[in-house]
Amino acid sequence: MPHDKFKSSNNPNKIERKFYKVWSEMVRRCRGNTSKRNDRSYYNKGIVVSSRWKEFDYFFIDMWDDYLFHRKMNNGDTELDRINNMKGYCKKNCRWSTRLENMNNISNVRIVYGKTLTEWAKILNIKRGTLSRRYEQGWSNDEIVTHPFGRKSRKCELQT
Repeated sequence: MPHDKFKSSNNPNKIERKFYKVWSEMVRRCRGNTSKRNDRSYYNKGIVVSSRWKEFDYFFIDMWDDYLFHRKMNNGDTELDRINNMKGYCKKNCRWSTRLENMNNISNVRIVYGKTLTEWAKILNIKRGTLSRRYEQGWSNDEIVTHPFGRKSRKCELQT
């Protein structure tokens, strides 16, 4: 294998080691013989790695150049992301994305007025958990993003 050096812990190139780890974690998640609950769900949903990508060299050929470009454009914030989460890992269904983009592409993401709760939390400078609790409690979209935040706000509401 021409890319054996990627997996070596002696390899001083962190970028190469991280790329190899992305591949090995992808393969591990889809095996299903693990105690990690999230990994079992990949297997139970039928998420598999294409036969081509079971060999690191082909994953390298298909994804290395795009990986380097994405890392450069996003200051190293680069994760492997499946475009359609109901399908497995293959060249047609995978791309590189930032952590935020990847988290916005999960099956349980909550959308309010075209933005995820994570995006709203960033815009409003509050904890995502606050918005998430409101969503789960059945608040309207307006209430979720416009209701006053923090303890002081609640005290004021109770006094009026």
